Amino acid sequence: MRNINNSGKLVQLHSYHERSTNRVMPYLFFPFYTSSDKSTVSAECLLYFHGNAEDIGHSISLLNSMRNFLKINVMAMEYPGYGLANHYQRNPHEMKENALGFYKMVNEKLGFPHENIIVFGRSIGSGPASYVAGSNPNVRTLVLMSPISSIRDVAGDHTCKCFACFIENFFDNV
Repeated sequence: MRNINNSGKLVQLHSYHERSTNRVMPYLFFPFYTSSDKSTVSAECLLYFHGNAEDIGHSISLLNSMRNFLKINVMAMEYPGYGLANHYQRNPHEMKENALGFYKMVNEKLGFPHENIIVFGRSIGSGPASYVAGSNPNVRTLVLMSPISSIRDVAGDHTCKCFACFIENFFDNV
């Protein structure tokens, strides 16, 4: 574990081994301490899946604000091909598997019960967030901010609609 000081706010950089993809994936942990001696953290956790064209480093200010406003722990994983995991090739199928592995690690290894985990997805992060929540019906809630309905719909909005039918629909959030 490494501690990163972000303008006086404690942010912890961790990594976990995702067995299904055999990758070591980085994530940020923003603990919300419930005791003055910082020995106890909140029993609730928000898992944040970021948007496209950004990485977890771009989200530090937002995640810190979410932690302080909601008074819960916040965690954000990196996707293959982004930020600290840019040495991996971008792959939407592995992105979903890594997201599911991240959720399982938070639940099983860190001990956050399903009903205390909020899954939050922004933009393209709505894909892995929806996949995680759909695979774990006991999560506390799913929050989607500026979600995409599907990759195919996004491609159709930016190109000829007939071109979109050739795009694999790996995030079908509807």
